[in-house]
Amino acid sequence: MNFKRLAITLLLLASLVLLGACNSQPKQESDQSAPATPSVTLDRQGLVDLMVKYLNALAKHDTAAVPFAEKVKYTENTAEIPIGKGLWTTASAGPSEFQIYAADPVAQQVACLVMMKELDKDVLLGARLKVENGKITEAEHLAIRDLGTSPFGAAAMAN
Repeated sequence: MNFKRLAITLLLLASLVLLGACNSQPKQESDQSAPATPSVTLDRQGLVDLMVKYLNALAKHDTAAVPFAEKVKYTENTAEIPIGKGLWTTASAGPSEFQIYAADPVAQQVACLVMMKELDKDVLLGARLKVENGKITEAEHLAIRDLGTSPFGAAAMAN
């Protein structure tokens, strides 16, 4: 039974990472005459640290605490909304002891599956960040809010 729960959790996390990889646009070749700028590439731990920083900023409603790019695509439960809306206004506590992170330094993406609070109620959050040159260009949330009655929520609470 525990194996089944672990498999479901890992499958959800892998789905978030793959979803982000599928949505990524290939970079176009830059103009050769433009001056070269040094690029920032985060390693696995740097990506995980960024996600932890992001989640803490989310709970504090502080978008300035994380390095967002000038243009950011922010999606919550499949709806594209502006940064600072959604969980950025309703999160009431950061992650509890349940935290799973997956980082891909080649794709410069990191995902997590965490339990946190929204309006003082438990919420299961799957999140993915896409990073370019050390700044977040995409942030995606999948929040399961109705943990008591939804099919996904009942299984999550049992875990």
